[in-house]
Amino acid sequence: MTDARSPRNQTFLDTSFLFGTNAVYLEDMIFKLGRKVTGVEKTDNGLKVKTEAASGGDEEMLDADVVLVCIGRRPYTDGLGLETVGIETGKGGFISNDHFRTSADGVWVIGDTTHGPMAQALEELEESERAQFQPLLISLDPERDTPEALAQYIETPVFPEGLVGLTGSPDQIAGVAGAYRVYYARAEADASMAEYLIDHSSLIYLMDRQGRFVEVFPHATAPERIAERLQRFLQEDAA
Repeated sequence: MTDARSPRNQTFLDTSFLFGTNAVYLEDMIFKLGRKVTGVEKTDNGLKVKTEAASGGDEEMLDADVVLVCIGRRPYTDGLGLETVGIETGKGGFISNDHFRTSADGVWVIGDTTHGPMAQALEELEESERAQFQPLLISLDPERDTPEALAQYIETPVFPEGLVGLTGSPDQIAGVAGAYRVYYARAEADASMAEYLIDHSSLIYLMDRQGRFVEVFPHATAPERIAERLQRFLQEDAA
């Protein structure tokens, strides 16, 4: 397999299968593809979400009770009018939150406007503890995720510092996914701007220094719980 880096010498692996775009199949949901959100306004009756076509023009206002902020691979939060509903952004444009709850009632944050669980978990550790872990991200989309594309992607601030991205041939990716029992499948996206999507499970694996399995965390696991398990692993490893 080919790596896209910032490498470290540690042999301990925290392996994440988080790369690619989820294909979401839910009933009673309307997907407005090819549109972008240009602003959110708080009203007496809830929230007004202003959208327009991705190419510009064709404005449309949507009424909402709750807004989930999840935009792009970088926290593109400038110009959204977040300050009008009392939401502050921190370093790099990330939205401060408490377990995804922002400072504005009814507005939650997910996706690339907040740090991912792996990055948040590692930030909970002391610097000496953090240095003993090597985070990895393995692409499930080798056709589009060339080493050059993956190297650029892992530099986004949503990921932990020192993350190494791995890609390879379709056979290599299939072999790794099979070994870690990761589901993934290509889904055609006729109504999307993307040619196709990758539907996949999102899991974070904790492996020991010899590459043996220790524990697996669903993507929704609280970063604090992951951090506690990492600290316990270091204690057990040192015993």
